[in-house]
Amino acid sequence: MDRGEIWTTIDTERASLADLLAELTPEEWARPSLCTGWRVRDVAAHLTLAHAGVAFAVPALIRARGSFDRMVLETAVARAAAPPTRWSPASPVT
Repeated sequence: MDRGEIWTTIDTERASLADLLAELTPEEWARPSLCTGWRVRDVAAHLTLAHAGVAFAVPALIRARGSFDRMVLETAVARAAAPPTRWSPASPVT
């Protein structure tokens, strides 16, 4: 697979996930995930943080008192609290 094919596959998978998430009810968004302490909403938010850079991660790690696991959960929960569960082109990007 060349670089173009890889990104085409990634884009397809992301679109498929977005379609799946768009169908969730409020109850499904709030349901616990398979990760202890995480809701479906938190896991989805965590996926949006994949491209967060060092300028984002370092302060978050400091706030989490050096715990990577705590940082990941806290940033996901904070992100999950901010955006709407239904994305649209007019939705703010935070």
